[in-house]
Amino acid sequence: MKLNKLITLLGLSAAAALNTTAADPAAVTSHQTSYHAAGKAVVEMVINKKIDAAEVAKKVEIMTADAVWFANEYAAANPTGAKLLKTVTDNVETIKKQTFAEIE
Repeated sequence: MKLNKLITLLGLSAAAALNTTAADPAAVTSHQTSYHAAGKAVVEMVINKKIDAAEVAKKVEIMTADAVWFANEYAAANPTGAKLLKTVTDNVETIKKQTFAEIE
């Protein structure tokens, strides 16, 4: 769960921005739907107080993959922030092992 806040920020920011770029609209919709469904499932587990850690881990992996896709597409369409986004996406596996304080 350490990566959850970063994933959320990346996913939501990139999804919103990609709606106005040259990214394939069907792919944007597909990743946005996948990301939203995974996040909603995690939130529902919390609300219902029936948290399945293994299932949460799977959903976070889905959200991570979608967020990386969004970040890469956004970087391709907006080169100004591409270097930072590439640094993050290239280091997702390392970031997953860090605490949120270390990521900051």
